[in-house]
Amino acid sequence: MNEDHTLVDIFRELVKKYPDQVAMQRESASYSNKALWQIAQSVAYALYERGVKKADRIAIVLENRPEWCACYFGILLAGAVVVPLDPAATWQELDSCIEDAGCKIAFTSKQLLPLLSAANRNMELITLDDKMFASQSPTQISIKIAAEDIAVILYNADIGDGSLKAKKLNHTDILVQVESLLQRNILTERDKFIAALPLHQVFSFIATLMLPLLRQSTIIYPSEFENETILSCISNANATVLSGTQQILYLLYKIGKTKIDNKPFISRWLFKCGINFSKNTLLNSNLRLLITNSAESDPKVINALRKFGLVILSDLKI
Repeated sequence: MNEDHTLVDIFRELVKKYPDQVAMQRESASYSNKALWQIAQSVAYALYERGVKKADRIAIVLENRPEWCACYFGILLAGAVVVPLDPAATWQELDSCIEDAGCKIAFTSKQLLPLLSAANRNMELITLDDKMFASQSPTQISIKIAAEDIAVILYNADIGDGSLKAKKLNHTDILVQVESLLQRNILTERDKFIAALPLHQVFSFIATLMLPLLRQSTIIYPSEFENETILSCISNANATVLSGTQQILYLLYKIGKTKIDNKPFISRWLFKCGINFSKNTLLNSNLRLLITNSAESDPKVINALRKFGLVILSDLKI
């Protein structure tokens, strides 16, 4: 990547090169790179019409879904700064982050609208049924931005002690990490990628959105993020890669462990000695790669999953 490139530059080049590549799926809907770009342009135009200026802060409080990506790039196209927040946070936590960042607008869903309404009544809330998500922008919006400009403000809130921890990342900060992962060649265009790790975390954004986008892997968002729904999605989509929390990894571990416990003594003994088993034998799937946040990972679970024949990517390290 060129050191002067921004996230917008990278996405624009991807769209030009692979416009019709199916980038994302959710339930029965599929989104090509071109479709995501068009929605992002509509978002950027809507923000421009609302008077958003360069470096204004715009929040995203959404579940993992294709529109999350479109909002992210639309905000950047408008020259603004993305403030991605945890949709599972309390309204008090969201209110503290929004006030600290000075967000003028937030993108959210109908399901999360009451939470955001309680958090900050002076901020405009845009839901996914807004016409911008169903119509094309009448003009192309792309405010000039530089690699050193702030792209995102991340919050790790510990409201229990009243503290807020904000971290500002510019485009280069993010793209350096993206380039590092690309060089590992861990994904291909043939991969089916279940993205169940919350996108408001920078690790998840880099490893489970930017990486598969640039490798032309298909990103699949479950309709719900309950463990059983995710397991069903893995099977139905014939997924090869899963990003998930410690809870879903622990569920995979229990499935594999139960099968090991039901095997003959020699198989149990070999497993205890560290002999790896076939992932297909234990998990009945084509999964080969798991992506998680190492800060939440149980070493016992991670080691067992590796014995099941899976590669684990955690916190940008394998």
